[in-house]
Amino acid sequence: MSEATVGTVAKPNKDMAEARSIDTTNISSAFWAIGEASTHGTDASNFVFPGTIVNSVSQVTASICEIGSDGTPFIGAADMSVLNVAPHDDGSIDVRWNVNWPEDLSVRLNFIIAN
Repeated sequence: MSEATVGTVAKPNKDMAEARSIDTTNISSAFWAIGEASTHGTDASNFVFPGTIVNSVSQVTASICEIGSDGTPFIGAADMSVLNVAPHDDGSIDVRWNVNWPEDLSVRLNFIIAN
């Protein structure tokens, strides 16, 4: 295991959180993928991206944004957040999100997957 540099990061509320910088990496592959949905409120889905390697120890980062009718992403008036992300050994990724809007909006979930 490589040594990590330990420091602190100032949060907006002035609390301090520990941060670690890893000097080396063992990433063997990285993928970018997108999923789209029409949704509002809290929802969840299981995503599978053929051709990518996903297992239960994959590092998966997800973000969410609204998309227009032409597929262009933008930041609209609705608050949106990704709540949970869980990769599985069967190659799929469970994601739970919230779109704070009273009716369905078209959204895109962006994924970065590292192994």
